[in-house]
Amino acid sequence: RKGANRRLMIKTDAFEFKYILKGTIEYQVEKEKFILNEGDSLFFDGRARHRLHNIGRGEAVILVVYIF
Repeated sequence: RKGANRRLMIKTDAFEFKYILKGTIEYQVEKEKFILNEGDSLFFDGRARHRLHNIGRGEAVILVVYIF
């Protein structure tokens, strides 16, 4: 949803692939921030602390794949 923001950093036990289908997302992995727009992707080790924030003007849709 517009303005969605995960305030706490989380971790998972998987590698994570994110593909932005719609919108603009700021993804933070540890101390590094990435601005992702429609068509962009991000792949990282989910054991690293991470969070996201919808910084776009509207709804965002993200395809998420967990690889264990």
